[in-house]
Amino acid sequence: MHSTEFFLHHSMDVEHVYERKSRYYDTEISVVHQRGRGIAWRIWPSAHVLIDWLEDNEKKWLRRSLHCIEIGAGVGMVGLAAASFGAARVTITDLPETLPAIQRSVDLNAVQVRSKISVASLCYGDRHDIDNIMASVDRKGKLVILASDIIYWESLFVPIAETLDSFINKHNASAAYIGYRKRDWKIEKRFFTKILSQHNLECLVVFEGFVDEEDGASQSTAGSVVYSHEKNTSHESTWNMRIYKIHRNTNAS
Repeated sequence: MHSTEFFLHHSMDVEHVYERKSRYYDTEISVVHQRGRGIAWRIWPSAHVLIDWLEDNEKKWLRRSLHCIEIGAGVGMVGLAAASFGAARVTITDLPETLPAIQRSVDLNAVQVRSKISVASLCYGDRHDIDNIMASVDRKGKLVILASDIIYWESLFVPIAETLDSFINKHNASAAYIGYRKRDWKIEKRFFTKILSQHNLECLVVFEGFVDEEDGASQSTAGSVVYSHEKNTSHESTWNMRIYKIHRNTNAS
């Protein structure tokens, strides 16, 4: 995977611009990131893993009428990738204070990518935010939700499930694809095994493997990854990264 880094000085922080090339398409996306500023301003490895999976499995999720909504987007790399792969529209969302940084990333990209993208506020579980976003979605097309590395704080598990419930069960999104890195599985597995089912949702593991960040100690790292190995097993010691497909529980009463 190819990347190029250069530097922009902004106040007292250093911004890095990461350029990610597609393995299959003649497209490239650019993303501003500032690892030292906080968790919402860096590129997390699970974003790369999710984008790789989306590239490899286009027929499973991508239609030209597709509208993608990235939630908890951070720097917005997954949403930018979805636009570059051919989604008709993409809405990149996060907390209000992160939106200027996301917009800077969007503005760096080619017109054929950035013209498809809108940036919007979304606090997990906020029905008003969700309704505002859905007002711009074509209900005749397919809707898919995307996210990477949002499952880590237990206090957000229920609001995230409420958000997915609203998009999938109330607004008919076909599925959500979430890149997840295991940190404390004893706590985090509750989201996937219990909390989702309480919101009429179920999940399927579509990728599982060991993935390492190439330069996790660097403040300028773009989160690029190396795949150590992949195994088709759910034993806890054999993986540190998964991609989940979350969809409506059709068997619920």
